[in-house]
Parts: sequence; C-alpha cells; structure tokens
Amino acid sequence: MNFEIWVYVIAIVGGIIGSIAIIITTLKRGVPRKPKGTAPGQGSSLIVGGAGASSGEGGGTSRAYTVPKDPNEYAKAFVPSSAKDQKK
Repeated sequence: MNFEIWVYVIAIVGGIIGSIAIIITTLKRGVPRKPKGTAPGQGSSLIVGGAGASSGEGGGTSRAYTVPKDPNEYAKAFVPSSAKDQKK
C-alpha cells in the first residue's frame, strides 16, 4: 500500500471518531444530571469515617458524624460559640 492510502485511511478513521465524539457530547447536553447530596428535610444523615491501619492489628481511628438534613440546622453548626450568645 502506498503512503497516500494510509493518509486517507487515517483521515477517514479520525473523522469517524471525531463525528462520534461530537454526536455523543451533543446528546448528553439534554440529559438532566442527578442531584447531589440529600434532599432537605427532617432528621439527619449518619456518616461514618475512619483512618489508619486498615489491615493488621490495632491502630486507626473511626468516628461517626450526624449531619442534619435541614439547611438552617446545618448552618448553625458553623456558628462560633461566642456568636451564639450575642443577641441581635
């Protein structure tokens, strides 16, 4: 095969791959994304996290956190204790 034929083959294959990529990205634009996190509401979510030795004996730490689902209650966790005592 000639060098020219390889150039045409590579150009055609590249054009096909490029066309497929453009079609896929165009189709994905109309698809709504899943919302992240949890919906606001009553109660709280339990998050368990750990660090350290994952195998073997001993070591490592583990901790459980409760995160309120209500946005106002969640925001109150970040207010410093000195600001909580002040009146408006």
